[in-house]
Amino acid sequence: GISFHEFVRFHLTIDRPAELLAMEIAFQLVDRVHRGRVGMNELRYFLREFYGKEQGTDLLTKMALDSPKAMSKWMKEELNFKEFQALYPDLPAEVKADMELLVQQSK
Repeated sequence: GISFHEFVRFHLTIDRPAELLAMEIAFQLVDRVHRGRVGMNELRYFLREFYGKEQGTDLLTKMALDSPKAMSKWMKEELNFKEFQALYPDLPAEVKADMELLVQQSK
């Protein structure tokens, strides 16, 4: 048989486009307390934990400069997964590349 962990991992990866899976992984990592909503505090915490304080801060600054509209949305409200999905393209390229790597490693 397979373990529950293996079953969940299999279930998450079957018949799902890699990009959607990358978004789901990113959302779950940012939503560390599993509320189903994420905001600037969660994003800042995730970036600093995942990339270190200095690089995490640099990534936030890069986001603000490259995507002011998306950054403004992050600042104003908490996002559910669908809203997060819409802003995913505006995340820094490094973050998206790392999420793609996590998807590849999960298969």
